[in-house]
Amino acid sequence: MNLTSKNRQVFLSHSGVDEYRATEFAATLERRLADLGDQVEVFNTSEPEHRYKDLLLTAGQDWRAHTERYEDELRTYLTQNMEKSSAFLSLVTPNSLRAASKVIEFEIETAHSMAMRNQAPFFFPCVTGGASLRNLPPARGSFRVSNLT
Repeated sequence: MNLTSKNRQVFLSHSGVDEYRATEFAATLERRLADLGDQVEVFNTSEPEHRYKDLLLTAGQDWRAHTERYEDELRTYLTQNMEKSSAFLSLVTPNSLRAASKVIEFEIETAHSMAMRNQAPFFFPCVTGGASLRNLPPARGSFRVSNLT
């Protein structure tokens, strides 16, 4: 990974059901890169310092409008952090494939668009836990994939 001095962040996309695995993976990645002399921060929304605010709904509130506004703000927050990042890693597990998260789908589509726009490697699916490369989207051939097992 070739990270410039201003881009010291790596974005890690994952399903909430893989919170523990994502946190463990992020810590391992940071530690191994530090061992190589490269200080990198992994942006991981399972970590409190990167977590976006919770959606809070109250009685009598227009929950649909509030939820739509929250989702727009969340997508903006995620996009801003992806733009600050030198690489986008997507942790693909059987759990994340079953969850079929709209947020993960948004992150992957955004990362893929950024990679195409910048004509540079940016999007790296990381497959583990028994998930198969065959389970990735058909465009997987255009991605650089790492098998973590």
